[in-house]
Amino acid sequence: MTQRKKPVGTAYDRVSSLTYDRNRFTTKQGLLFDALEWKELKRAIVKIPKGGSVLEAGCGTARFSQRLGEFGYNVRAVDLSPDMLEVASEKCKALDNVTFALEEAVDLSSEDSTFDLTFSIRVTNQTESVDYALEMIQEMIRVTKLGGLVLVEFVNAQRPFSKKSKDIKLSGEQISEIARESNCRVERQRGILIFSQTILNKVPRVLIPLWHIVEQLASAVLGKWASRGYIILEKLHPSPERFLGKKIGIFVVAGFCQPEYLNAISGHVQIPLMAAKALVEGGYQVTLITTKPRPADILPKAIPESIQIKVLVHASRNWPEKGIQPIKAFRQFWQLLSFLKRESFGWEFDWLKLIH
Repeated sequence: MTQRKKPVGTAYDRVSSLTYDRNRFTTKQGLLFDALEWKELKRAIVKIPKGGSVLEAGCGTARFSQRLGEFGYNVRAVDLSPDMLEVASEKCKALDNVTFALEEAVDLSSEDSTFDLTFSIRVTNQTESVDYALEMIQEMIRVTKLGGLVLVEFVNAQRPFSKKSKDIKLSGEQISEIARESNCRVERQRGILIFSQTILNKVPRVLIPLWHIVEQLASAVLGKWASRGYIILEKLHPSPERFLGKKIGIFVVAGFCQPEYLNAISGHVQIPLMAAKALVEGGYQVTLITTKPRPADILPKAIPESIQIKVLVHASRNWPEKGIQPIKAFRQFWQLLSFLKRESFGWEFDWLKLIH
């Protein structure tokens, strides 16, 4: 835990704390911005079991901690402003699963590996320096459990044509470097507000729905240059044990065979099947993801029942013809992505990783 000579001050006194939500999240533009931020937080929270432990670093008026408490999560919310915490406590007085503490985000009192999710929204840009913000992220990682998640929101230093401001700006690369040094991986990185919050606040109410559609499309394509970035880190186990109990998908084309070959296995299936058996014996959940060339084809007897099977559309033309059927290939790819997302596979390096 970092020891600091004196705590960082806060700009939020009693008056600004009491008016914080009203000044920002009551207009149609403010409500949309709130919805965009909440949507990014939900991308992390859906991966945490209900009743899991959550830390919000810089909770303000408990805009997010209150919702998480109402959804059944056990929340610890910390902030530097006593007045903000007073407002937050009043909002959450009916929730005994939400607790508050006056703490600095770089000097948290929690023990190592305490929370399933640690997150911070609208905080790093208000810190004293880039170094302080990165130190804060390291502290958030420290108190997160192995296998847990850290969500960091930041004002994007890579956004072109951004106006000079007092905001502390970070880049995804800086946070990724902290992640590597702290034995974490980047699980997801996104950006919102290509056109900035300032522009959003000037959009006429009648045009808000259209602006929202354009913003979503632009952020999906140009998210790296959005004004605000969201990055989710997974805190890894220090050894391969981090994979135990997790799902592993092994993709094999045409794992089915013709009935007359029930007791035989094609050569291209043998090695993946050996790997699948070994992984099952080691405690992993293995799914054989494969295709079925012909309706009458069946699974070879040698495939054990303990291995789950997922069948995708077969995109290759049947032998002796050659080539790929483009429409079926697209369907196969889409089925694969949908299946992996639905089954919540654990991914490493990229969001998708298959043993091939």
